[in-house]
Amino acid sequence: LDLDDVHCKAAKEMGEKGAVTSDSHHKDGFYVIRYGLGQARRGWLEKKDVINTLSLKEFEQLMKR
Repeated sequence: LDLDDVHCKAAKEMGEKGAVTSDSHHKDGFYVIRYGLGQARRGWLEKKDVINTLSLKEFEQLMKR
């Protein structure tokens, strides 16, 4: 939870993209991804704002920019 909802929204407004992860170091901790998703939702992030929801082609295009 590196960014709270306010900073997620501010980053989006500046055109920045982010990633939603669990920050887990073991598969048993993956369930905490729900907290990252909650932050993203409260920050009004959409699928297009989260790089790990992009297709491979979209991700590659983003990385070329």
